[in-house]
Amino acid sequence: MWVFAVFICCCWMVSLCLHEFGHALVAYWGGDTSVKEKGYLTLNPLKYTDPGLSLVMPLFFLLLGGIALPGGAVYINHHRLRNRWWLSAMSAAGPIANILVVLLLSLPFLLGWHTQLLQNGSMSLFYLMTCLAYVIVLNIYVVFINLLPIPSLDGYGIIEPWLPRYIQVELNRVGKYGIWILIGLLWFARPFNKLLWDITHTISELLGVSPALASEGGVIFSQYSLYIILGLIFILWLFRDRNKDFYHKGKQLISNNRYQEAVAAFDKSIEKQPKDFDSWFLRGYALHCMEKYEEALDSYDKAASIQPDSANVRYYQGIVFQDLGKLAEALAVYTEAVQLKPDFPEALTNRGYTLTDLNRYEEALADFDTAIQYEKTYAGAWIGKGDLLVKLHRYEEAVSAYDQAVKLQPNSSVWISKVRVLENKLQQYEQVLAVYNEKIKYQPEDANIWYHRGLILEKMQRQDEALDSFEQTISCYNRLLKHQPKDANIWYEKGSLLEKIQRYQEALVAYSKVVEIQPDFYQALYNKGIILEKLWRYEEAIAAYDKVIELKPDLDYVWYNKACCYALNGNIPLAIQNLQQAINLNPEEVLNEITTDPAFDAIREHPLFKALLDN
Repeated sequence: MWVFAVFICCCWMVSLCLHEFGHALVAYWGGDTSVKEKGYLTLNPLKYTDPGLSLVMPLFFLLLGGIALPGGAVYINHHRLRNRWWLSAMSAAGPIANILVVLLLSLPFLLGWHTQLLQNGSMSLFYLMTCLAYVIVLNIYVVFINLLPIPSLDGYGIIEPWLPRYIQVELNRVGKYGIWILIGLLWFARPFNKLLWDITHTISELLGVSPALASEGGVIFSQYSLYIILGLIFILWLFRDRNKDFYHKGKQLISNNRYQEAVAAFDKSIEKQPKDFDSWFLRGYALHCMEKYEEALDSYDKAASIQPDSANVRYYQGIVFQDLGKLAEALAVYTEAVQLKPDFPEALTNRGYTLTDLNRYEEALADFDTAIQYEKTYAGAWIGKGDLLVKLHRYEEAVSAYDQAVKLQPNSSVWISKVRVLENKLQQYEQVLAVYNEKIKYQPEDANIWYHRGLILEKMQRQDEALDSFEQTISCYNRLLKHQPKDANIWYEKGSLLEKIQRYQEALVAYSKVVEIQPDFYQALYNKGIILEKLWRYEEAIAAYDKVIELKPDLDYVWYNKACCYALNGNIPLAIQNLQQAINLNPEEVLNEITTDPAFDAIREHPLFKALLDN
């Protein structure tokens, strides 16, 4: 009987590999070519082994008396995926792979072959069919588990790219607890677990797979699962690369942004294997993330001495040199990377950026074009080309390049560059508005888009529509503030917009809130003073300006506004005194302003005012 339990385990391992292979394959198609280098485009289970999912979690489930089967994991570079459609597709690919496994394994049941086999009278065939039924039911159940919208599961990964950013941030904070939330639901929320099994059995019956038959397979597996799973875990542990333990730990720490600990782990790995290229390389990356540039370069140099033909090392050295502002050194190592690997679009693109910074525009353009020739779907090259074409005043071509980048990365900020060219260089306001309208379809909670849409409508003299857009902006700020009530910047942006549309009382409330949260936010204090001045509350405005002066005594415009308040309040000596301070800080601009500012009309003939101008 143990042979059939092993058969279930083997079937599960195959479905596991197909699940992870599905994630990796779609990620590769979507732009993360690093999955190939990591060895994920294979059905080798050891490539998908994760210490937590493959070893610890099965033991935990065993202790709970549940199903204990090794899990797997692939690590995808989400930033390299072209857009959020690919992000969702990558997450969905795993469950889809399980669905395909279910459909394939269900063929004997759908075609009625299982009846003939069961009537054969052979107990071996009976046990084989029960185990196959159990594998099918198990895969159906796992599809539903994976599709739950819980952080760290595929179901959440599918919807995450479409959620507002602030919701993503909040949910990602609890992401590391996702597996424990799942365990809690399955173990303690028994009605929920029963619902999942009821749906699973309903679907299995539609596929011709009897839940009763699958239950027999489950009984066979449960009798031997403890020993088999412990054996599998032992095999995974036995065949692990012991010398890579610290390396894998460091790699995991990098993925969690714990760079200092990662460096310590890589140091221990290097102690065991001084010639371990991967440890030296990732040690350099971790040090770079910590902005320890010289140490990062030393690590990369060591990696390069171990693998002199590694284009990746030269590429990352170039990034460090760029961050240090050493453009000549960056250019040299990018050139080496391209020589080692001519079809390296990232290296070509970064060399293009470096050449742009060195004002070698034609060479830079050639690099961007070559990168695009090798990989038309690499958005970075299109963005670099667009930026360069702007410098060359070839604005229409720049917009075309940005269009390509937007198609590849709709969630990136490149559309802003496109809008700037359309608005400031080509004055094509209708096209700008079309861009904002398109962005709002996908990001209706983005206050920044609504605000700039309102500004462009103002330029087009469509005031009512502009005001509607500004109202939407304020609604977005209000929604954000419900979740982030202590964010001074959001309050400030809301106050600025309310001031712009002349809702001064509400603006005053917003600025007051900023100062309450962050007392040294001098710009909010200054703006609060301006609002109070407009509301003829001069004493309060002066008090606000005084607080700004305490923080920033060298701002001539604050002294000037304070002088205006005193002049409008009839306090001529203090008006002159504050004007003198403003003139001392910025004589030319302040004196020009005084001559036309109506705030001083009532005191222009006063001797003190005339004396100030004469001096």
